[in-house]
Amino acid sequence: MKKWWEWFNAWIATNTFSENAAHVLAAYCVLLTAAHYGGTPWKWAIGELTIAAGKEYGYDAYFEIPHQTFAMNSVDFFGYCVGTAFGLAVLYV
Repeated sequence: MKKWWEWFNAWIATNTFSENAAHVLAAYCVLLTAAHYGGTPWKWAIGELTIAAGKEYGYDAYFEIPHQTFAMNSVDFFGYCVGTAFGLAVLYV
């Protein structure tokens, strides 16, 4: 039976980790940059997630090559949600 760090190291070595990290980092940076220049962070978070949902389920579902499934788009959108939650936690905690 594999240890937890062996599973973790195998996951980090895949492209999936890089793709998820990119979505989390993008959402985090956009939210912190917007908050830095003014505005209410939770309003920016709502706008950010609205745009992310439109991009993932509207654009990527039909136009991204190779074709993206609903599950793939959901994983990407979850990355945006995690990045936004992390950004709000940094700003409010």
